[in-house]
Amino acid sequence: MNSCRTLLLYGTPASREMAKLLLENQPQVRRVDAAADLSELKLLLTSALTESELIPLLAGSGISGFRLC
Repeated sequence: MNSCRTLLLYGTPASREMAKLLLENQPQVRRVDAAADLSELKLLLTSALTESELIPLLAGSGISGFRLC
């Protein structure tokens, strides 16, 4: 079953771009729709992606924080 989640990213444009690329390469992410400045990502997921899974994944991107809506 597919689900949608919104992710707000905080950090530099380069770190937000890296976070988007990391998310696009995850097997449970089917689609990523992004705002022009990449501060908001809408994710179409095949299975749930939890905050505890996102923290280590996005740690390498250099973002200063995120909010899962």
